[in-house]
This record gives sequence, structure tokens and C-alpha cells, in this order.
Amino acid sequence: MLLHRNKLYSIILASCTAGYVWLWFDMYGRLSLHSDVVRACLIKRLTGLPCPSCGSTRSVEAILDGKYIEAILINPIGYVLVAIMLAAPLWILFDLLTKRQTLFDFYGRVERCFKKSAVVVVFTLLIILNWIWNIDKAL
Repeated sequence: MLLHRNKLYSIILASCTAGYVWLWFDMYGRLSLHSDVVRACLIKRLTGLPCPSCGSTRSVEAILDGKYIEAILINPIGYVLVAIMLAAPLWILFDLLTKRQTLFDFYGRVERCFKKSAVVVVFTLLIILNWIWNIDKAL
């Protein structure tokens, strides 16, 4: 495994923090990230087509507002993001308090799982299907 525990935990915490800041800025900031002034998705700006993760911020916001069906219709990836952003910091805190590395071990198992071509094919197909769906609904 290439990453050491503390480096992995730092990357995860920095990513979660960036996600929380992004959500706060979008929900309470002066400029909405969905306005014509600010376009968050570089792929959509360059190609005119949404990327597989387009709508993820709106999906997460819908989940936080209790609009669960709307969230999945916007982009199911929002559920994955909410799960990670809620679980990861708590899991890291648990590991630090108990002096264990259960998240690090889990990461290693997931990494090994993704080295199997069947898993990569299924995951890639799911992302492509989500991308096609985003394009079809003109997200």
C-alpha cells in the first residue's frame, strides 16, 4: 500500500473539509455555484456536456433538505458523498482515540478489490450509465 495511515487520514480530512466549505459557500455564500457567473464544472463549461458527477452538490443539498427522491434523481453520487463526508471524519476520530487503524485497513481492502478487473468493469459501467443519464436529462 502506497499511503501511510497518517497521510491517508490527512488527505481524507482535507477532502472532507473542502467539501464542507464548498457546500457552505454554495448554500450560504453570496454567489451560487449554479449561477451563470460561477460555473463549477470545467467539463461542462468546455464541452457543453455534463460530467458524471455534475449535480452532486445539488444532490447533497437535496439530501440535507430531506428531499431524498429529488437527490437521487439529480445525481445518485450525492448519496455516496454524504456517506463519506459523514462517516470518514468520525471513523478517523474513532481510530485516533482508540489508537487503531480500522479505516486504513478498510481502505486497503477496497484498494485490493479495485485491482480485480471485474470490479473495475462494473464500477466503470455504473459511472458511464450515470454519465449517459446526466446527458439525457440535460443536467
